[in-house]
Amino acid sequence: MRTIKYKILSFPFQIANLLIDFIYRSGIKRTFKIDLPVISIGNISFGGEGKTPLTINLSQFFLERGIKPAVLLRGYKGRKEKTGEIVSNGENIKGDWEEIGDEAFLISKNVPSSIVIIGKNRVKSALKALDMGAKIIILDDGFQYRKIFRNIDIVLYSPLPTFQREFFSSISRANIVLINEGFMEEKIIGKIKKLRKDLSIFQFRVKNYGIFDKYGSRLDLKNENVIAFCGIAKPFRFLKSLESLSIKPERVLFFPDHHRFDLKDIKRIEKEAEKSRVEIAITTEKDFIRLSKLPISIKIVYSKIGMEIEENFYNYILEKLKL
Repeated sequence: MRTIKYKILSFPFQIANLLIDFIYRSGIKRTFKIDLPVISIGNISFGGEGKTPLTINLSQFFLERGIKPAVLLRGYKGRKEKTGEIVSNGENIKGDWEEIGDEAFLISKNVPSSIVIIGKNRVKSALKALDMGAKIIILDDGFQYRKIFRNIDIVLYSPLPTFQREFFSSISRANIVLINEGFMEEKIIGKIKKLRKDLSIFQFRVKNYGIFDKYGSRLDLKNENVIAFCGIAKPFRFLKSLESLSIKPERVLFFPDHHRFDLKDIKRIEKEAEKSRVEIAITTEKDFIRLSKLPISIKIVYSKIGMEIEENFYNYILEKLKL
């Protein structure tokens, strides 16, 4: 029943994006080509596939090689989403998460030497990045943003049933498909290869780097009594990452993706902690950012995750871009 529900609710978005694809393929609209290599990171579903960790991963990869990246993203649910904003010039972060969005803040915090620019008009953002001395552009959540020409299109794919923005066949537009190591099966690989034989498929795994407090100190909460909560698209992945650290929460609270926590939510979290007789609540790093201005009586800590990708993935990118 859930799969049928997903298909019905996804259909209007899939048709709309199919029409957009036709408009660009037929030449009715054209892409803007900037004088910099562009990598797009995206998916065909509605969030939760690992775009932000991959953006951070690639930004760090290029910085280690002396290549200054500029990350362009929408700044979803931030007050500056429509007008745009230079979040970071590679030295200073401007604005808080309420202005620039939680994802932009998270990327800037984890890769402070990267240029980060938000705004719906990413052509305008790309021109700003060029003026600021960027050497490569990373489009976060860019697979459906067709206005900018990209040298490499990366799609994160999961076969799990969920809401879809595009039909499966749209993956044929990509150069690279990244799949979690848990889904690297011949059946799935074969299905993707049928779309286009020269599609490059690589595997990744999500790595939990540990639990941290507000000061950035790492904590050992193995087998400790805690509760957990999150407001992300795929909450089961958060719980799975906690399992990898031998953490089993007494209770778990779920909130919508990009949820703006308020005092009512805080009271709910505190009440659940009291019921479970615990003093620590674990959340995601992104949710932790959105709690920064709210008073809370219990200790809130966060789980920091990253992405590990096979070496051939990076070799492909360097070769494709001739870097």
